[in-house]
Amino acid sequence: MLCSTTHVYHYLPSTGPDPIVRDGLLHLSDMPDHPNFGREKTRFERRYYDLAWPVLRRPYGTSGIFFTTVDLRRVNGRGQLACLRLAVPIGRLDHDWSVLTYEYDGVRHRFPLTAPHIEDAARLWTRDRIERWLGADDTGWFRYVPQVITFQPGGVRVEPTDVDRP
Repeated sequence: MLCSTTHVYHYLPSTGPDPIVRDGLLHLSDMPDHPNFGREKTRFERRYYDLAWPVLRRPYGTSGIFFTTVDLRRVNGRGQLACLRLAVPIGRLDHDWSVLTYEYDGVRHRFPLTAPHIEDAARLWTRDRIERWLGADDTGWFRYVPQVITFQPGGVRVEPTDVDRP
């Protein structure tokens, strides 16, 4: 299976791990001076209400931290993703602040982050289906495959053992 039921992945093509291990993986909204947050603030809020509000039912508070359950290093032809990544145990995410979402057969699905939902997604998202999506749309494909978004206050603690070098 390409979808993990134990870890979520966050890919870091241009960032070294040292500040992330020291400070944790933070929401861009926790860094209001970051240029990406200033440009994207409205988009983050829209994404929250589209992807997370139906599950969490809380007012928008943070930009969210996006992960995928897909082990992209094992996908055929994804050599460019041989970059630094974080492999964070799912149990480290606060499930009360996190959602699992993906698009399947043209329908957007949103679920609480629970073991049964993670396992169902792993069964649905076979290697074949993931590689088909990549072949059809190589841009923005994270909108389709399983992703976990956490809005937990303070971000996500990162341990040195979470840093996975190619």
